[in-house]
Amino acid sequence: MKKINIAAPRINNFSLFCDRAKEVFESGILTNNGKYLKQLENSIFNYLNADCTSVCNATLGLEITLKSLGLEGNVIVPSFTFCATVHAIVLAGLTPNFVDIDPSTFNIDPIKVKEAINDQTSAIIGVHVFGNPCNIIALEKIAKDHNLKLIFDAAHAFGSTYHQKMIGIFGDAEVFSMHATKTLISGEGGIISSKNKDIINYISTAKNFGIISENDTAFVGTNAKMSELHALVGLDSFSEIDNNIKKKNIIIDSYKILLKDVKGISFQKIEDNSTCAYFYFSIIIDEKKYGINRDKLAEILLNNGIQARKYFYLPIHKQSAYKQYNSLILPNSEKISSNILCLPTHTQLTSEDISYICEIIKNAGSCNHNHKLIVKAGVKQLHLFENQHFSYYEAYLRGDETSDDFKKLVSANIKLFSIHMPSSITYNNQAISVDFCKEGVIGQASFEKLKQLMFFSNKNDVKYIVIHLGFYNSITENRYNILDSVAKKLNELNLEKVKDCENVKLCIENVPNWGTLSFEHEPIISDEKHLLYFKERCPAIGAVFDVDHLAINSVFNAFYPKFKKRYLSTKSAKLMEQEIYEATNKNPSIFTTIIEKNIKSFLSKIKPDLIHAVGSDFCNYKSIDKLPLIGEALPLQFKGIIKNQLVKDRLDHRQWLSLVADDTPIVIELHLREEYDYLTEIKNSWSFLNNF
Repeated sequence: MKKINIAAPRINNFSLFCDRAKEVFESGILTNNGKYLKQLENSIFNYLNADCTSVCNATLGLEITLKSLGLEGNVIVPSFTFCATVHAIVLAGLTPNFVDIDPSTFNIDPIKVKEAINDQTSAIIGVHVFGNPCNIIALEKIAKDHNLKLIFDAAHAFGSTYHQKMIGIFGDAEVFSMHATKTLISGEGGIISSKNKDIINYISTAKNFGIISENDTAFVGTNAKMSELHALVGLDSFSEIDNNIKKKNIIIDSYKILLKDVKGISFQKIEDNSTCAYFYFSIIIDEKKYGINRDKLAEILLNNGIQARKYFYLPIHKQSAYKQYNSLILPNSEKISSNILCLPTHTQLTSEDISYICEIIKNAGSCNHNHKLIVKAGVKQLHLFENQHFSYYEAYLRGDETSDDFKKLVSANIKLFSIHMPSSITYNNQAISVDFCKEGVIGQASFEKLKQLMFFSNKNDVKYIVIHLGFYNSITENRYNILDSVAKKLNELNLEKVKDCENVKLCIENVPNWGTLSFEHEPIISDEKHLLYFKERCPAIGAVFDVDHLAINSVFNAFYPKFKKRYLSTKSAKLMEQEIYEATNKNPSIFTTIIEKNIKSFLSKIKPDLIHAVGSDFCNYKSIDKLPLIGEALPLQFKGIIKNQLVKDRLDHRQWLSLVADDTPIVIELHLREEYDYLTEIKNSWSFLNNF
């Protein structure tokens, strides 16, 4: 499986790094303002055109910067930031004054800043989130008008610009991080820049314990010095800074091109007067438009080897360390925090990596196409789909699943359960069997179990439950009596109004003459007439139209009257199936004409909630001991050799697709078979629908 990490720090010139490191160790000066640290600071000074000094990390750098300004009271700060921003405020003896962000840029909202100022406010911290510059002009005006200090947490923003000027020269001071995940790295480290030399001089003293001479300290300082070895990493990184920023912007452009048309995905806004060095490229997931939430997408990406980050989540005012602020409501911060996902943005990404990531994101969002891919599988088959990025899975429940089985199904992104029910119902005080499956194998979904399944499905984001009513005995039983009784029972349950079941759609599907064809048994619901009858009596039920099932019934019904009399004495369904097979094989046009006519009839009378789109031709599909594809499916447009026979899907799916409403989910339902490459065929079917 491909593995793509969120970050990939590297040494660009390892040989030079080793030579310098050897020199450092031989000199005995590993820290205390050594040769290479001075070289790094001087390089950054020239790059930013601002005085600067290094520190061992940006958290201490921000804390010392706040102390250098002699602040008291509270500091206005966004909650949508890394915890270090606010920790530094508290460690400096100050109080955070949280404000909300602009939901498009993710940066602190100047309007909210102005509203939050009180007589205890002494400073504002703006955070250039992911390297995106704040509205600096607005913040500088507010700070000036209210005599407040202005500091920028520029941890992500080395190399970003604002109005053609480098980030690093704005406000009273700006603090950069050189952590291993950043654009400019030193392993651990930071840079403080300022136009005010007094601030830089204070920090330079403070980071070295406050020492002013060999025997004296001017104030209580700390140890925040960057070592020579970290400076060497910084120099190596700095040597490629412009190239790496260009590479990152190419990566971001690729992401945006590939994801711009994905419904429910939006990007951080970068203002026209700014450039962003992109610490991370982030996307916002609108669950209603995209189809799944941020957490589920992150899980799907991780299952496919891609490390994505929910960053920043939780917002600071909701974290345990700041429980006194937990009741504070910052709607934009909370919404962005709950829906943001940061994607790998490091310079080691290839175009193939980006395409791979974007393809998974496109396919994961079930609302990004009318055709939702659902692969039918039992619990024991789920392992076949490991590391695949299909949007949905359908689980075919046999009635004997354990708790562990259901856990596996949920973790596999199941969105649809297929069940056979009930094993029997009561009509006129008599038990009537309505399921053709053997007792104890399939079909044990009673009405009470159905209710339990609804609760479970709602809780675990399963969207559909599809009921198959199976067969009835056409000689001893009455189809419409059974439909009346089932509808009455479902209406009594009133499931659509039961609390905690509101997000699950219960549907019923047309059923084929499936496998155990006999002269007495017929499907309870086989065509639109039966389905309409049932929906009139149970209006809350949804309809699932299965193309393959209708195809099978269409062919058998066309030949059944002719052959029934011939085989009635022998009751040999198998021989009748063989003759039907041979007849349709001689003239496939009869087969396709009948099916297409019946499909048009069905879709003209019923608007399905779901469509099972499957290969529906079994004319040329032979097996030694039985006729395959009775209730089984070929991939759409399939043509190939199976068991030494040419097998192809003859139905023109474009005809019936043109009759389907644009908002109807179309499901590819493929049984897994060992005879062909199911993953390739699933993807081919998927491609056919999306290209239609």
